[in-house]
Amino acid sequence: MDYSNQSIYEVVMLQDNSIHFIVIEPQPLLRHSLTELVASQPFVGNVYALSDCSDVEAILQTKPVHGIIFDPTNDLSAASELMTFLAESRPHIYTIAYSMNMTSSYRRLFDTMNIMGIVSRLDSIETLQASLMAAAHGYAFKKHKNCEQANEVYLSQRELTVLKLLTAGHRNKEVARRLNISDKTVSTYKKRVLDKFNVSHIMDLVPKVNSCESFLTAR
Repeated sequence: MDYSNQSIYEVVMLQDNSIHFIVIEPQPLLRHSLTELVASQPFVGNVYALSDCSDVEAILQTKPVHGIIFDPTNDLSAASELMTFLAESRPHIYTIAYSMNMTSSYRRLFDTMNIMGIVSRLDSIETLQASLMAAAHGYAFKKHKNCEQANEVYLSQRELTVLKLLTAGHRNKEVARRLNISDKTVSTYKKRVLDKFNVSHIMDLVPKVNSCESFLTAR
């Protein structure tokens, strides 16, 4: 079903505290920060924070909800079931895919699922805020960085192994022992990975490794 030409929300809905959202995010810190961001928009009223899709239907039975923001790639099966349910019983609800996975195959999947808003987690906060405004007006929003340039970071097999071990909490010495390499070599791989992702601390990569390993391409 194509909702791109439908005006889902009337202008009156843009009054302060008039649009209600569900935020679905499994990681507590990310869920809290995303909920705070959504709630900070002047036209947003209630924001219901969930760790997965399982309680969405229960909330919709008792609460007015206009939009849902989530990462379908966290659980594609649950996301598909949710979108089918919404299409059949709540077609007015606007969905935003907020994900690190923005390769062409995932974008096509989001389109197939009739997700109206598509935003990369690599995009700016302003872009995400613009998608919330799009949800309020009911028009499609599919702004994201070019996936080939922004999302795919190429790592060697050894770099990928070191990254996974470090983000799992293992120290350099333990990684060196497991891989039968020197501490200095581990440090070299670590620096390469940090440089490739343009981050200063290995733990900055934990959300990416946990939720979207598909963009870590070993070669």
